[in-house]
Amino acid sequence: MSSTPAARNGHRDHSNGRSPAPSEAETLDARALLKVLRAVRRGDFDARLETGTVGAAGEAADALNEIIEINQRLARELDRISRVVGK
Repeated sequence: MSSTPAARNGHRDHSNGRSPAPSEAETLDARALLKVLRAVRRGDFDARLETGTVGAAGEAADALNEIIEINQRLARELDRISRVVGK
């Protein structure tokens, strides 16, 4: 008999060693992610992923949004410096 918690409790484990499928709230929308990435590639630093997702997907969305924010600030600062130096 297996030593998994479910087996010890008399229940069969049907997961085949894999985690259960994540709920919709725990996944990133690949289309939304691609849309944001393409926008940022074009220089649109106002693009963001929706927040409020739980788990690793939520952390990934928050991290990407923070990276975009940092790049937005950097782009503004470079623009400001180029105007000052260009005078």
